[in-house]
Amino acid sequence: MNEPLKKQDMVPGKAYKGYAWVNDYMEIHFRPSAVGSRAGRIKKICEEEDYALSESKNFVLISIKLPKTKEGRTGYLKYLTAVVNKLIAAFMRYEI
Repeated sequence: MNEPLKKQDMVPGKAYKGYAWVNDYMEIHFRPSAVGSRAGRIKKICEEEDYALSESKNFVLISIKLPKTKEGRTGYLKYLTAVVNKLIAAFMRYEI
């Protein structure tokens, strides 16, 4: 997100498109959905249980989910290498 956020007034009781989340301190944050010239520029290529692959005009975006482990660093490296192997297969499967 390169552009600065703009202050907006919200009317109680009116529905807004977007999403909201609550952090650990019970603060509510709201992000409106993208509208206008920047909407729809990121296209999802594939999504599995542990990774998602998307593309924009200039970039390939990768989102990786690793489960928490009690094995320490080696456990995370084991999960990461398994996901990287799946990503390599996805790059071979799709023409990006």
